[in-house]
Amino acid sequence: MPFKSKAQQRAAFGGYLGTKMKKKAEQWAKETPNIKNLPEHVRKTAKGKGSRKKYAPIKYK
Repeated sequence: MPFKSKAQQRAAFGGYLGTKMKKKAEQWAKETPNIKNLPEHVRKTAKGKGSRKKYAPIKYK
């Protein structure tokens, strides 16, 4: 999994994501095509927006 942002790269190499992530950070750095062109931050996407199951309204007698 290549890095998506410079912030993610700093967190992985700094150990903020856990001690196991330091080892994986080296692997991810190799998989990242161009580290210089990474954005500083990436916005989170809204999950499930519009994907909620719509139920028929309840009709009371």
